[in-house]
Amino acid sequence: MNAWAAVSIGDLGRVVTGATPKSSEPDSWGEFLDFITPSDQEAGRRTVRPARRLSQIGAERFERRIVPANSTCFTCIGSTIGKVTLTADRAVTNQQINSVVPNVLHDGRFIYYLLLYRSRDITQIASGSATPIINKTHFSNFTVHVPDLSMQQAIAEALGVLDDKIAINERILDTAENLGSFLFEYYFPEAIRHVVGCTNLPEGWGVSDLGSTTETIETGSRPKGGVARYTSGVPSIGAESVVRLAKFDFSKVKYVPEEFFVGLRRGVIEDRDILVYKDGGKPGDFKPHVSMFGNGFPFDRMSINEHVYRVRMKSELGQEFGYYWLSSP
Repeated sequence: MNAWAAVSIGDLGRVVTGATPKSSEPDSWGEFLDFITPSDQEAGRRTVRPARRLSQIGAERFERRIVPANSTCFTCIGSTIGKVTLTADRAVTNQQINSVVPNVLHDGRFIYYLLLYRSRDITQIASGSATPIINKTHFSNFTVHVPDLSMQQAIAEALGVLDDKIAINERILDTAENLGSFLFEYYFPEAIRHVVGCTNLPEGWGVSDLGSTTETIETGSRPKGGVARYTSGVPSIGAESVVRLAKFDFSKVKYVPEEFFVGLRRGVIEDRDILVYKDGGKPGDFKPHVSMFGNGFPFDRMSINEHVYRVRMKSELGQEFGYYWLSSP
């Protein structure tokens, strides 16, 4: 049996802290090199789809901060501290991210899965209450356990196959949801144009509000004092878990006690409930997140907190119609 050695993150490879181009140097932006920020990192996605890229000039300015493919990016500053992703190509990150460039004794993919597994533990060493920060020294000195290189590669290969299957399923989901949205917009173009552009409706069409077309619109609740102290019970769905259809981050599950759940008079999820992110955005630019839960996804029994709406359409309209209507532009 291979022994696992205790080492620091800094022993795994070179730790690189990113940086952001100066506002006085707009020519740093272009289409030459990936530029990764915490907002690009998504839970459950091994790699990222950067919203911005650097130009060749920008890449030259940040030459010492470029990390190669298979480097692990760990967010060390801010409210999203603990996010972990793996670079698919050469990249530069912003200053909130520390990247680990593996040395010859360690496998880059294994480091990604290792830090993903230890993410919660690493975030515990953060300092600062308003803005949590893990400085480069503390991050580099954090202790982890690793096997020899051949075992690292075997573990990374096994987990990588599972991630590849997840990625394929997500592409299938993207295709299915895009098709559903296309069909909805194809069959109801006049209604959408009326809402977006205030055009006239066809003869026989009418206007109604959401309250008149639903049986239920309600929020839920959680115990006074919050749920941080509960590590088991019945799952309680918060706004951060309302992302899109069939998407759920199980690492963020919160719980309420069984006796609290049994006593709930509202906010208990039923099969095919539409969930809408209640809060967020900014005045005049609110973009709700919509999902559909139930039928065992993501749990058999669950409730929502006060930041999520549970919506049930009238039977003649159906839940699927409601989902796509609330998801439409």
